[in-house]
Amino acid sequence: MDLAYREEIINNAKEILDDIPNYVILLAAVKTRSVQEVDAVIQAGITHIGHNYVQEAAPMIQVIGNRACLLYTSDAADELDGVDL
Repeated sequence: MDLAYREEIINNAKEILDDIPNYVILLAAVKTRSVQEVDAVIQAGITHIGHNYVQEAAPMIQVIGNRACLLYTSDAADELDGVDL
């Protein structure tokens, strides 16, 4: 991902966060997004990330670490058995 695109993601996410009240938690749906894109929204201040498929989210877990909360659908949580995180 080039730097201009990363900055665009960060600026857009910050703009969204500035427009919502502090008591609202924004959940970023990241299906089909790259690890770099998810890292950019976390850098912008988004702290809750949602994903449908554990297999696609597994590589993000190492990058996200404890900087954000990664949430799964109930179907995806069932798939955690046998996935080495």
